[in-house]
Amino acid sequence: MWKHIDAAAAKNRIFLPDEYAFVDVREAGEFGEGQALFSINIPYSRLELEFQRRQIRQAVPIVLIDAGDGIAEKAARRLEDLHFSDISIVKGGIRAWEKAGFNLFKGVHVPSKAFGELVEIENGTPHISAQQLQDLKQSGEGFVILDGRTPEEYRKMTIPGARCCPNAELGHRLPQIADDSSTKIVVNCAGRTRSIIGAQSLIHMGLENPIVALENGTQGWQLAGLELEFGTDPQPFSEFSASQIELSRNQGAKLRQKFSIPATDLQELESWLSDKDRTTYLFDVRTAEEFADGHYQPAIHAPGGQLVQATDNWMTVRGARTVLIDDTGLRASATAMWLQQMGHDVYVCALDENKVEADSWTGGAAVSGADQGKGGAYIPDSLPEVSADELVRLIGDDIQIIDLRSSMDFRACHLEGTQWSIRPRISQSKVDLDRDTLLISETKSIAELAAIDLLSQGARKIVTSQTGPSQWKQAGLTMTSSENNPSDEEAIDYLFFVHDRHKGNLAAAQAYLDWETGLVEQLDAQERSVFQIKTQ
Repeated sequence: MWKHIDAAAAKNRIFLPDEYAFVDVREAGEFGEGQALFSINIPYSRLELEFQRRQIRQAVPIVLIDAGDGIAEKAARRLEDLHFSDISIVKGGIRAWEKAGFNLFKGVHVPSKAFGELVEIENGTPHISAQQLQDLKQSGEGFVILDGRTPEEYRKMTIPGARCCPNAELGHRLPQIADDSSTKIVVNCAGRTRSIIGAQSLIHMGLENPIVALENGTQGWQLAGLELEFGTDPQPFSEFSASQIELSRNQGAKLRQKFSIPATDLQELESWLSDKDRTTYLFDVRTAEEFADGHYQPAIHAPGGQLVQATDNWMTVRGARTVLIDDTGLRASATAMWLQQMGHDVYVCALDENKVEADSWTGGAAVSGADQGKGGAYIPDSLPEVSADELVRLIGDDIQIIDLRSSMDFRACHLEGTQWSIRPRISQSKVDLDRDTLLISETKSIAELAAIDLLSQGARKIVTSQTGPSQWKQAGLTMTSSENNPSDEEAIDYLFFVHDRHKGNLAAAQAYLDWETGLVEQLDAQERSVFQIKTQ
């Protein structure tokens, strides 16, 4: 059986060196409005899927926190069913944490965001304002703007003239983009973190080019009254020459030496991966295209710049061992440099320096977080699935319908007569346990997880449908929308705090930037001590 611990015991647990996972089981909207630093958000609505995707060992100590509403106990019961053996629950949940005088942080990827601000403060990372960059464009001075975000983010909006070059690629690709050491390099992102980390990465590599971060990124550009570009496709990278590959390899080696980053080889790596008593994360930090062309089978794709930007998306277990792999060692080393300073035990393995058996390689695109971890032992039962045409008959048979899609999708369009719900609130829904129930969801797995809770309450036949407005329209079903249903308070899956900062809402953009720059002041001494910023 799980045990209850107080908030002070949970806080102290964070700073011990051995492995643990501090899991907040509230939904994303609740979590984003106030969270404990270093807690990982695994919403109860996706609990089993995320535990499987994140490959958490069953012996790892798990600390659960909720809103003090009993959801952590529900999560603990499910995890015990799945043979997790060391589970603690913070008594009183997040309110008890706050009552104990501990900090609550708003927002997303808070450890990475706070770390980025500390890097700028400690290193004095040079920056340029949006207006200064606009003036630079008109000056005739040689410069390039490198957008350190993902290609998908770049397509949505970018600074005019910027080139897509995700952060981990910056040092690796720069010789192809700007081979003149007098060319000024401007690194941008949407806000602050990747601009700072990208620029400081190049500075740490010892490049001669003048290097600056674009202050406040695309949001700062809009706040300065300047126009962004939308829908621009990233320019493909060139093939590497033998000399460029050698340069990348040499830079990686220099970076590891400069920052005392340990390296490993395949033999040692394989022994770590087979160790049942220690968690080892293995991340391939190259581009998605390179990963799809061929990768070492046990590795998970985690582009280096995004891994630093959002460690909580990949690294659930603190105290785990993390190995980063690439071909020349530079991208892995540039990523490891930052993860090490964030308090992680991290190693580099450059695969082109090792002999790898052919049957250890595989191809295929990286699996997204939304698609990993489906089915298997984590979801014991499979629900019958119905099409949009079958919905017509079922609705005529007076079946009750619960829509589990996102709250904002429900507001925009849903079938008439349906109610919105989400797994942690489904027991509070107006469900007649004696009637048949249809669960509409984006993925079948989400419906199957909610069904576990409904069946435990005594619900009878449950079916599911993964259909949406286009199929409903084609089937002739009646649809409606609702501006305030579910209400903002009920929409616990949606973080209003960050929702339209990229959509021309300048007040939201400014509030977000103010939040980022204010994170360091929120850290207490114990929290601050986790980050070991190096200024070489």
